[in-house]
Formats: sequence, structure tokens, C-alpha cells
Amino acid sequence: MGTVIELDGGRDDGGRNAASIAALRGELAATIQRCTPREGLHTTAIAGLTLFRATGPTEPSHGMYKPALVVVAQGAKRALLGDEAFHYDEAHCLLTSVDLPCVSQVVRASREQPYLCFALALQPQRIAELIADNGVPDVAPQTAAPRGMAVNLVSEPLLDAVLRLTRLLESPRDIDVLAPLVEREILYRLLTGEQGARLRRIAANAGPARQIARAIDWLKQHFAEALRIDELASSLHMSASSFHHHFKAVTAMSP
Repeated sequence: MGTVIELDGGRDDGGRNAASIAALRGELAATIQRCTPREGLHTTAIAGLTLFRATGPTEPSHGMYKPALVVVAQGAKRALLGDEAFHYDEAHCLLTSVDLPCVSQVVRASREQPYLCFALALQPQRIAELIADNGVPDVAPQTAAPRGMAVNLVSEPLLDAVLRLTRLLESPRDIDVLAPLVEREILYRLLTGEQGARLRRIAANAGPARQIARAIDWLKQHFAEALRIDELASSLHMSASSFHHHFKAVTAMSP
């Protein structure tokens, strides 16, 4: 049986204002519902922002999770990465730092309370610019690469910024000016939160996590070709054993 990554959704730790968070979450759900008149994935006028709606649990489906922040406004979903299961719901956000092949499934949704979520693509260049502008030190090379997926409690400031970005979809004339500012705030909230180190690694130019990200990109583009692990490892300036170790650490599976 695989590992289950799940946090206690019933807690409000660290002085979180439960009533305020519930109000923000309710408004986010209502806004997403207005912007998703049908089931499925919806691209939006804000680059990198997609919304998703499901009116019932779904069958497991295979797909590629890209670097992104996913915030659930209503319902719950599960992502299977290797032998690990990541559960995320209204109280938890999902952060993916590299491209990862996963099996995902909406596990809580109904016609009365559909599954509603917000997904924002994470761009390495924008993260790097924010780090540089604010004097945040670059990530030093790591001796071990972290898992490329994590689940954490959603903070009130992050939820507020997510709501304000989603609201802009209903005032299109404001998107060009305000969306980049709110997206920058979302990145700032992530950089200064529990997943700050993980987010910095998306923009880092060195270290095992970045090397594995390059390997994943190569595998995506050459999946139909014969693969020699030692040659791929050598191209990343890693030994085959080190490559296997770090690849497993990031993706929970072998190359």
C-alpha cells in the first residue's frame, strides 16, 4: 500500500481566522462557479490561470501535472504520484514544482456542491525576478532533491490574493494592469510561506532539483526513443546512481 499525504482539514492553526477564511472561500467558490458555466477545464483571459468544475466524483485519469499552485474552493481531489497519494481540499493547496505524470481523481463533488478549483501556472522567470527584486538569496545547491509535489494548509493572505485574481475575470478591462500585480503577490505569499524553499527551487539554475527538472523535460520530448540512463545522467553531470536517487526523490518513481 502506498504512502498517503494528507493534512488535517479540520484545524485552524497559527491564529487563523476561521470565519474570515470561510467567507473568502465561499466568495471564491461563487466566483469560480459563475466563471465556469459547464463542467471541465476552463482557460481564462488571465495567462496561466485555469479553472475547473466537476459536478460529481470522476474516474481516475492520467495526465501531466505542470509547475502550478492549485487552490480548491469547494470539494476534494486526489493525485497519485508513484506510490504516494496527495489529498487536497478546501483547506489545502497543492504545489507542484516540476512536470510530473500523475493519476488524478475528483473524490468529493455533487451537483449541489460541485468541485471548483483555481490553478495558476508557476513561471520560473517571474519567480526569479521577484527573488532578485527583493534581495532573496538564490537557492544553494542541495545534497538532496525534494519531492516535486506537496500539500499545505492555505493561509488567509494567500486565499485573499487568489480571490482577487479570480475576481478580475469579471472585470476584463482591469486584467492587463492588475493581474500581474496580484500574481506577483501570490508568488510572494508562496515564497514567504511553508513552500518558499520549494518555490525557489523552481527558479534555481543549479542543484539536484533543477537537474531532475531538465531530465524530465528531456524524457517528455524523447519518450519514444531508446533511453540509456547513464548517458542521460552524464549529460546532467551526475553519476547514474546519483541520478536514480534524486529522480526517485523528486518524482516518487524511477526514470
